[in-house]
This record gives sequence, C-alpha cells and structure tokens, in this order.
Amino acid sequence: MQQLRAAIIQQFKDEGRYSPDSDRSGATS
Repeated sequence: MQQLRAAIIQQFKDEGRYSPDSDRSGATS
C-alpha cells in the first residue's frame, strides 16, 4: 500500500495542494 499512497501523495504535490501537516486531516480539502 505504501507505493500506492506515495503515488497519490505525489499527485497531490504536483497539484500543489498537499501539506505534510494536513496529511491525516484533509490533505485535499
């Protein structure tokens, strides 16, 4: 599952809406 999660996180990063601080609580909100 780690690879899938990493890929999703990378996609969020590419879209500029991922933040490590909000990893568990609404990274996409």
